[in-house]
Amino acid sequence: MKLSQPTLWYLYDFANSFASIVVFFYFPLLFIAKGGFELWMWISSSISTLVLILILPGIGRHIDINGKRMPFLLWGSISMSVILVILGYMFWMGGEFSTLQKIAVISLYGLFFLLYNGSVSIYTSLLRSVALDEHAVATSGKGMALGQLWNVIGLAAMGPIISSGAIIFWLSGKPVAFLLGAIASLVFALPFFLQGTNGTVLDVTELEVRPSLYKKIYKEKHIFYFLIGMMLVSDAILTFQIYVTSFFKKTYFMDDQMVIYVGMVGLFFCLVGWLISPWVVKKLKSAFHALMFASLFYSFCFWILSIIPPIQSLALVTMAVSGVFYGLVFVLWRVVYAQMTPKDEQTSYFSIYTLFERTASIIWPLLWTVTFLTFSVFWGVIAYRASIFILGIISLTGFFVLKYYVKKI
Repeated sequence: MKLSQPTLWYLYDFANSFASIVVFFYFPLLFIAKGGFELWMWISSSISTLVLILILPGIGRHIDINGKRMPFLLWGSISMSVILVILGYMFWMGGEFSTLQKIAVISLYGLFFLLYNGSVSIYTSLLRSVALDEHAVATSGKGMALGQLWNVIGLAAMGPIISSGAIIFWLSGKPVAFLLGAIASLVFALPFFLQGTNGTVLDVTELEVRPSLYKKIYKEKHIFYFLIGMMLVSDAILTFQIYVTSFFKKTYFMDDQMVIYVGMVGLFFCLVGWLISPWVVKKLKSAFHALMFASLFYSFCFWILSIIPPIQSLALVTMAVSGVFYGLVFVLWRVVYAQMTPKDEQTSYFSIYTLFERTASIIWPLLWTVTFLTFSVFWGVIAYRASIFILGIISLTGFFVLKYYVKKI
């Protein structure tokens, strides 16, 4: 059966995001239970980012010239699935990890996100190839909504399997999530690899007369400041994802399963945000204004989490609200950035966006750590709230950069 290009894009979007969701939720729980430390996760993520900075612009430029995105995406998906399977079996081993095992596991964690972020950059650049500009918001929003709907369903379906102690290929308990994530990721990505488009191709003769892409972006100030603004907003999101498990367990006294439920609530309401994105754009007259609106209120959600009392129901409500605004932000930045950049150089420009975004994953998690260590000396668990409050400030700073320095779309 021949599927439309947007449908194929939706399927791959879900396959990629589901693999990452499994790692975001289950890796911290298992790694810390095995004697690992959050700081190691930050170090691994930082090294992954540094490698991306070195290789992604060149890969993006190469792809724009020859138009062959599929080989990169195919091998990326296969490699991510293999890593998930290996992690599942390593976490299944009894007892705490030795130092060598911790190094091996955290290295796989960094490699997974190197592949994941590279894939996000490449397939997101296909947006203008699979949808007309006037349908870009709807296509991006629908893709994200469907992807996160299946993420919620997938996590909900895995819950009973994990808690039942069922044995699947010699695995049981939480490690099963990695195996199921690997299988689901490959199955849903397969139609995209069989029928998907490679997107537009850049005329190789243009390469000789174009300046360095970095210099080009710096000269195009509205793009440069957009990248700075969204780097700050994205930082809050990426940092929160790294520490979300510890934050809710320490601040709201949640057990492992409750943390998963909170994450599912956030994902479900992301779906709501993605579904209403075309309506919000229509009401606010442009995708850029809608992005500004969502970024502002998403920033406020961090401050709300930092001050509300440790009542789990309040945390659930706040995560639901933040999920709506996060959904809007995630849909709209892709649309706005795609509109701002040349259609025949989308992979190159999106590779630079990914680098700006991931650079934040080095700087701001370090700031979180410094803030946490500083405040923990005096107030213990209050340090988590102080760190979340700082994330709100960073995100709001990104909002003001977008507001005052970016040309309206």
